[in-house]
Amino acid sequence: MENIQKLKDKFVNPAYEDDKQTIREWERQIRKSTLYSKLAENDAMKIIVEELNKELDEIKAVLRDDEDQTMEDRKILIYRRKLYEWFIGIFPEQANILKVTKGRIKEELNE
Repeated sequence: MENIQKLKDKFVNPAYEDDKQTIREWERQIRKSTLYSKLAENDAMKIIVEELNKELDEIKAVLRDDEDQTMEDRKILIYRRKLYEWFIGIFPEQANILKVTKGRIKEELNE
């Protein structure tokens, strides 16, 4: 967040609303991604993600191997699979966004 303040000091000019908006967006993204990163490091969250990965493997196996499922059961499993994949995917995605945003800020500051 120190670099955000440097950006504000260096670039924010009341005459250029776009600059202020860009910096606000970067600041918001850094806060959000940092929270997700901290959440991913939490031991309880690691257990939840581990359990969801196990459940996801089971869902994939059932979808692949069980031919006796009704169409409605398959729809429910597919929905759960997509939901679990989305949730598990949040953490690496946010870590990447944080890295990219911090890199863009450093570029702007010429560091």
